[in-house]
Amino acid sequence: MLLFENASARATLKQRPYDDYTQFRFVKEKLEAFTVDLQLYDGKLLHTTYEDREPIAMLIEDVALFTMQKNMFDALWHTAHDATLLSIQS
Repeated sequence: MLLFENASARATLKQRPYDDYTQFRFVKEKLEAFTVDLQLYDGKLLHTTYEDREPIAMLIEDVALFTMQKNMFDALWHTAHDATLLSIQS
């Protein structure tokens, strides 16, 4: 999971119990923060927003868009720093 590095994200990770299946990384790129979840799976993209209302979700089933978004995620993932063990650090 990629997160924007800020006090709120750090506090959330410190409260979250560690598990062997989830990795977290903080993005330090000069990006404007946003509150949209993105899930990538099986050639599909799922965008979800939760802002002051019922969640709104958009599922896109397109391999070309999936590939583009996955490549952007991978590029950010490789430049982000690992925060997975933050929950077990004091």
